Amino acid sequence: MSNKKHKWQEYYNKQGEEKLIFAHPGTGGSSGGVPVESFSNMLIDISQRTALDCRFVVTYSGQEEVLADEMVAILSEKGIKVEKAKPLSSLSEFAESLVAADMFIAGSTGPLHLAGLHNVPTLGFYAGRRSAPHIRWQSLSADDRRLSYTPPVGKRTGRNMALVDFDKAATEAAAFLDSFYSDVSR
Repeated sequence: MSNKKHKWQEYYNKQGEEKLIFAHPGTGGSSGGVPVESFSNMLIDISQRTALDCRFVVTYSGQEEVLADEMVAILSEKGIKVEKAKPLSSLSEFAESLVAADMFIAGSTGPLHLAGLHNVPTLGFYAGRRSAPHIRWQSLSADDRRLSYTPPVGKRTGRNMALVDFDKAATEAAAFLDSFYSDVSR
């Protein structure tokens, strides 16, 4: 494990073999927002379906703190291990800190790209458009480290993130985590 990864995992208080799953409930301007309740329920499902010990770290910037607080409240109420990310002094420090993540989940491409700089596995939500945004905006992580989901393509449906199949996303994310982290060579 790199010194930076170890440093940031200590910063986020990683315990033992637990996996740190970062979740960013905010959104960029190119897609609709992922409903916090749907996003939170998906995280609960991932936690229940994976064989791994997971703790969720909810990240945010500026006005997204309200969304982060809401997500933390929903997860905490269900007994899920979760914490709101500690504030950092700059975007570059935030970008560097993402090396601690074992997976990064967001509907905002900016944070997904930052996680991809470390080749962190990502799960992204993208608007359903004919231009295949999941390819256009995909993270920089290797192909085998990316999951992406969109609502049905269409003028009326493409930006409605409530139409994403969150059950499918949770099932596939849990299976990904189990298979990816069962191989200790990664």
